[in-house]
Amino acid sequence: MDSVPRSHVLNLVDDDLFGGSQPSKLICKFVLLNNGRGANLVFGPLDNFPYHANLVDQFCIENNIAATWERKPDLVAILQEDWLVQGGGWMEIDPISKQMKFFGRSTAYGRFDPALLNQVLTEHTLFSPYHITVRH
Repeated sequence: MDSVPRSHVLNLVDDDLFGGSQPSKLICKFVLLNNGRGANLVFGPLDNFPYHANLVDQFCIENNIAATWERKPDLVAILQEDWLVQGGGWMEIDPISKQMKFFGRSTAYGRFDPALLNQVLTEHTLFSPYHITVRH
């Protein structure tokens, strides 16, 4: 079996959170994107990314993917046909108790696919120290 991850993570949270120096819970938004070659999880703190579209926009900027604001501030459309936003939701990260919860849905992009999320969570060591709960 190929050990190269098929999925990718764009973590837009301060690295200190995952180093354990953050004292409290953090609420984030997340989106899942797919181009047929693997899942992409993009997440960032609610304070910096109030709309799921902000995450999609940042992902597209960082990966040089053509996109446009279809309805600002809450909907970015990806112009490259092979890329799809496959839902989104919310994350609650508690670095002290090592708990991470994924839940909810994106108003603009819909419910996330739990199987696609699980693919990312199992392939990336960033999540291995956490007890993860997914409520779909």
